[in-house]
Amino acid sequence: MNITSKILLSIIIGTCLVSFTACGSSDSNNQSSQQVTTTQQEQTTDTTTTATTKEDKTIPEVTVENNATAEATDSTESNTLVVYFSRTGNTEKIAEYLINITNADSYVIEAAVPYTDEDIEYNNASCRANQEQNDKSVRPEIVDPISSIDSYDTIFLGFPIWWGQEPRIIDTFLESYDFSEKTVIPFCTSGSSGISTSEKNISELVTIGTQLEGKRFAAGASKDEVKEWYDTLNLN
Repeated sequence: MNITSKILLSIIIGTCLVSFTACGSSDSNNQSSQQVTTTQQEQTTDTTTTATTKEDKTIPEVTVENNATAEATDSTESNTLVVYFSRTGNTEKIAEYLINITNADSYVIEAAVPYTDEDIEYNNASCRANQEQNDKSVRPEIVDPISSIDSYDTIFLGFPIWWGQEPRIIDTFLESYDFSEKTVIPFCTSGSSGISTSEKNISELVTIGTQLEGKRFAAGASKDEVKEWYDTLNLN
């Protein structure tokens, strides 16, 4: 081999070595880039997982607050009930004053067969109310009676005076429940008749834990009058 051939062979070998070195460097750079990308993705995933975990931990706190609110609502239930029967609206007005003053629950006694104006004509001896009041055994049916009074300690019982005493439908109500551990407070409306006969009838009809002295109101009695009477009862 002459000198010229040797020189050409050296040049070719050098060129090949340079090419191989460049390829190796490129592969190494690509691998490093892939590792960096993979590491960044893993860090992003870890950050997202941590954020999600922190958000999930806040959910039980909302539930606890809702339960506390529900318990506060339950604790405000009244232990006083205002029960009343009213045909012309006079007793209803007094009862509404009392409900507002005491923040009590209420129940309206309604007859299954409603009383008409003709049923309560005082001057008609044969009218329905007159016949019922003359017969102490009559018990007019009540529509939609209250299911229970067990949760109440104090019960105000209101009614109009018919022929000097409570309407017979009040007796229906009294005989339907157990008042042996209740405080019962009658009140009534009338043109002139008092409440004493009704109080006596009520006390003899059923067993009552404590029956406080009742109160008669005129049809035009004010809320202040009702409040003044309520304050004398010393129920608090």
